[in-house]
Amino acid sequence: MSSPSRNTPRLSVLDGARHARPTVRRVSSNPPPRPSLADTEVEAGPRESTGLWRRPTLPRFHGRYLLERRLGVGGMGTVYRGARIGGGDPVAVKVLSEHLLGSEGAERFRREIAALESLRHPNVVRLLDHGWVGTQPYYVMELVEGPDGTRLVSDEGPQSPARVAAILRHLAAGLAHAHAEGFVHRDIKPSNVILGWDEEVGEVAKLLDFGLVLPDRGVGDRLTAEDMLLGTPGYMAPEGAKSAHAVGPRADLYALAMIGYHLRTGRHLFRPADAVCEEAHAAAMQRGWRELYEVGGLPAPLEHILWRMLSFDARHRPASAQELIDVLDALPLGSVWPRADAERWWAGYRERQAAATSSQLSAR
Repeated sequence: MSSPSRNTPRLSVLDGARHARPTVRRVSSNPPPRPSLADTEVEAGPRESTGLWRRPTLPRFHGRYLLERRLGVGGMGTVYRGARIGGGDPVAVKVLSEHLLGSEGAERFRREIAALESLRHPNVVRLLDHGWVGTQPYYVMELVEGPDGTRLVSDEGPQSPARVAAILRHLAAGLAHAHAEGFVHRDIKPSNVILGWDEEVGEVAKLLDFGLVLPDRGVGDRLTAEDMLLGTPGYMAPEGAKSAHAVGPRADLYALAMIGYHLRTGRHLFRPADAVCEEAHAAAMQRGWRELYEVGGLPAPLEHILWRMLSFDARHRPASAQELIDVLDALPLGSVWPRADAERWWAGYRERQAAATSSQLSAR
């Protein structure tokens, strides 16, 4: 794919974070023996029905954790804000949906735990614990108290080139680590990226949700039929639109480039059909780049590598996330999001969150 011609003037954006190696237990592929009383769920109230599965009224106890508030619901489970019984920092607890027990979904959930147990990087959400309540598995993650990529854009609008570059730098580092450990994420999208604040390094972006992770080194059994598709339409690489097993690390780079585009423009680059036909893909790229120029574009080196990452043919994309990291590290200092700007944004974000929480409590 060749870079688009420009009829408009040429437009001309943080790394490393401290992390501690958590202590976790090895994942078992089989349910454990009958749990002890200490691991048995204790209900704090009746359950509400959702049709497909029962969702608990909160708060309630779940194993060794108190579930305080629901943070989100996905295809495989529900994530809660919680706290370990006996004290400690707040955590995020992901519980497999009851309707997936005994299904392929339960094995994917165990595979997600195994992947997170293998990954130790500041730009991948950190696994802290995992266990069972009866036959229902759960795992515990660090709680990252910031917006995901979808919420950031919907609430704040398109982001500055400097912030886009900073976020992409973090995500590329997390992906490079996952790929080096032999895992392909397969579901990179804005809602699977979350932002947090670290007092030492400032804003930190982390990858979430490894529920569709594919071991790239032949680890584990394949759970998907060759002709089955997995991923999110609109973020799925063209090869992924043919088979879930046709994807490799370059498919993750393709989706990462779309995250950068979405953060900068507030728009989605592709429709699902654009990944099937090369002509439709090329037309979407030309249209998308015109829209990118309309919002002020990105520094030329970053723009060019994102264009390459979005190649219809995976062979034309960069070989690894390290190429994107090298481009971002070579950008001039003026392209880095200033620490002072980041601190002001996060101070305002915390004030807005506190006001929203106060309003919700008053409404009750």
